[in-house]
Amino acid sequence: GIIDSTSAASNISVMGIWTNSGTFTCGNSTVTFDSALTGKTITDGGSNWYNVTFNNATGGWSFADSTVITNDLVVTAGTLSGTQDITVQGGDATGNGIINLTAGTFLLDGAGNFGGNANWQFYNLTLGDGIGITTTAKTGTSQITITNILTIAVNQTLTADNDTWVLSGSGTPLVISGAFTANTSTFKYTGSLATNITPATYYNLEVLPGANSITYTLGTAASQTITCNNLTLGNGTNTGVVITADTWDPILDVNGIFTIAANTTFIASNTSSFTAAGNWINSGTFA
Repeated sequence: GIIDSTSAASNISVMGIWTNSGTFTCGNSTVTFDSALTGKTITDGGSNWYNVTFNNATGGWSFADSTVITNDLVVTAGTLSGTQDITVQGGDATGNGIINLTAGTFLLDGAGNFGGNANWQFYNLTLGDGIGITTTAKTGTSQITITNILTIAVNQTLTADNDTWVLSGSGTPLVISGAFTANTSTFKYTGSLATNITPATYYNLEVLPGANSITYTLGTAASQTITCNNLTLGNGTNTGVVITADTWDPILDVNGIFTIAANTTFIASNTSSFTAAGNWINSGTFA
């Protein structure tokens, strides 16, 4: 079968499950999923969407296959979960509902706003397709958690607002090929395996290894600089934690408070400069 929604005024409301084994021509339509029940699956059959809205506080939805939304995603209420790739090309992914994606890549491309007032979680979050020069602006008050990798693509700028971003992946969980504007945000690295801290200009940077007896490395290559307002090393709970600046020897420029938590050892660079403009609080070990 074929559903043609090429009219700009075409809007579709779905209370149940969407299964497409034919062709759906989205046009400029908005499809709103407003079931009050959880466990609703969406099978798009390879057809794209224009606008997609989720709008019921008790509803829960997941895409059954990789999905492309050619304009905007709005999670007004309810929960979008799942493990599939989701691409949003119109620049906006907003709303005060919940996003909880445990696998796949969420790609947001174009200029627009990102976030709401409920916490969102992604596995991979990629901003920009590396072609158009655009900006993603964090909005709302929500915390954003990325459990694997956050990527800011070439030509894309992320403005992080004043909210908290949690990077719980290990390895190198933040890849900046474009531009990053920290505003007054807090970035927390919390992975439970060895992790590299990406050089950037942060506002608040918290390096909080999520397991005992692991090593975090400041920097990813030689001749880098890490700048921040406040820098916190360690969470005070996990033991045997080592955070080293003596592998890649980045310049460290802390414009506010520098803190080494209990049970944490910080190894400074043996070649590069380290400046701290505020209070020095050491409850662990400074080498």
